[in-house]
Amino acid sequence: MLCLYTGMRLGEAIAIRWSDVDEKERTVSVCREIYRIRGECGMRVFVDTPKSAASRRTIPLCAKAWAIVAGLDRCGENIFGDGETMMPRRCQYAFVKMQRMSGIKVRNFHVLRHTFATRLLERGVDFKTLSELLGHENVAVTMRIYSHSLMTTKKAAVQLLDEV
Repeated sequence: MLCLYTGMRLGEAIAIRWSDVDEKERTVSVCREIYRIRGECGMRVFVDTPKSAASRRTIPLCAKAWAIVAGLDRCGENIFGDGETMMPRRCQYAFVKMQRMSGIKVRNFHVLRHTFATRLLERGVDFKTLSELLGHENVAVTMRIYSHSLMTTKKAAVQLLDEV
């Protein structure tokens, strides 16, 4: 749910530490990410800085996102993982399991990021702001990848022609 309300990538969210959370400002700073790499010895998990300078960012939290963070137990350095570093695959498997249990179409975890972007665009958020929230280097990336338009938005757009 935190990814749905912040647009964070999975690896960014599970790498968030309590020291990255500003309770007064109700923000979270994205300073690192967890990712997997297949090597000679199999899959290995690494914690590193985000993939670009723009990906290092501070995200303000809406009330729902803040409620999620505030409700978490402080049992370790990271906000997720019960005192240990949470593995990306563990989250992905849990996400698929929840979708199946709910009877909804199974999607990959990254769909939460797309949903975040689409919903903000539908509510009038400009591309520059969205681009910064998502941690993109430039607005063109945001426009190309995340500007999904729903049929309801398309219908509302063409209705504007009735006023001409």
